[in-house]
Amino acid sequence: MAFSAVNRNSGATALAFRRIMTILGLMTKSPPSPAQLARNERMRTAAIEGAKARADIEARDVAIRKNMERLRALRLAKEAEEAAKPKPAKPVKASARGKKAAPKQTAKLSDFLASQRSTGRTT
Repeated sequence: MAFSAVNRNSGATALAFRRIMTILGLMTKSPPSPAQLARNERMRTAAIEGAKARADIEARDVAIRKNMERLRALRLAKEAEEAAKPKPAKPVKASARGKKAAPKQTAKLSDFLASQRSTGRTT
């Protein structure tokens, strides 16, 4: 016997609903245990604290964006002010082309060899 899609879906939906209700403690025959009550309280507290944390993060993000806009406006105003000022002319340096360094005096090989011979070095 083949089941129709409607029967399968409605059965799955009913099973999911039963599981959710059991988890929440609404379809149990016995009252919830102290451990279940403590778990539910922790979950509720965590949800409240999470909402507060998200609100704090959003407020901080708004403050950061506002500060960024303020700083951007200051930077643009400063750049516009600097662009409006004329740039000072660069001082002209005296050219160093007129002065030439004296060439180094290199020792001649014959002078070097003569000094070596005079000190007693023969090789």
